Amino acid sequence: MNRKKVITSSVFQTLTPDHIFRARITTLGTDPNISSEIADREFGVGIPITIMFNHRVSNRAAVERAIQIRSSKPVVGAWYWQDAKTVIFRPRQYWPQYTTVRVDGNFDGVQAAPGVYGDRDVHLRFSIGPSLIVVVSTRTHYMKVYYKHRLFGRWPVSTGRPGDDTPDGTYLTTFKNNPQLMTGPGYSLEVPWSVDITYSGSFIHDAPWSVGVQGAANVSHGCINTLPAHAETYYKMEEPGDPATVIGSPRAGTPGNGWTQWFISWRRWLRGSATGDAVIAGPTGSSLVSPTSLPATTAGAPLYQPRAGNANANA
Repeated sequence: MNRKKVITSSVFQTLTPDHIFRARITTLGTDPNISSEIADREFGVGIPITIMFNHRVSNRAAVERAIQIRSSKPVVGAWYWQDAKTVIFRPRQYWPQYTTVRVDGNFDGVQAAPGVYGDRDVHLRFSIGPSLIVVVSTRTHYMKVYYKHRLFGRWPVSTGRPGDDTPDGTYLTTFKNNPQLMTGPGYSLEVPWSVDITYSGSFIHDAPWSVGVQGAANVSHGCINTLPAHAETYYKMEEPGDPATVIGSPRAGTPGNGWTQWFISWRRWLRGSATGDAVIAGPTGSSLVSPTSLPATTAGAPLYQPRAGNANANA
């Protein structure tokens, strides 16, 4: 059998995209007043993952499929398109405490819109700290503090007075200052041990001036007043992304006034995905699955429920 060496040649042309899109992954939301991302930082169990693009994305399903999440503990979540340039990942329930997470946006070569392609990948690493969840009742004037899935304290508080009611909702802590300058009609104070939960300036903070009514009446301008020792304790434990749920208020919270991703139900969150799929993540990566295939063992539990039992609505 004779063997002959054959040389062939061909001509091809590489694609020159009309536009390049770039992406940035962050756990610190889209508010420009929040400090920039720090790799390997520790966050609270409610923290979302936000990816922002510099071009509008119309091929959203392709972008979702290009993202991988690796988590040291199994997590179920989903992507939600806030707008044409922002997609957010949130777990179905809070992250397991002490989880390490890596996010890989494998966008090099991905078509985000007609003529718009990615030319680089982006990555982010972070970790989840101990679970710290507070539930504030504006009716009973107490705040339950759950730490590491156990009831840590039941602290007297004073929330917003009538007309300045602290609004209901599950918020996430954003930043903290000691002290924080607070101004309003007729006052300007530097307030120690202040942890922010809304963009409009609602804080959980030290309030020695209202100690006499904490646990009995609502007298604040909308913040959550606590005893000085309690405020200091919470301040020192808190990390961005720790959940703070307010219940019992006559006023509803405003979506977008803070990190309010947990205002949205899981069912509605799934509708914000371009694929309609849930994400199952673990140590080896993530995959998209039909929501109907998810186990129902943890579905429907209150967001503030510890490992066992129920955080009573009479906080």
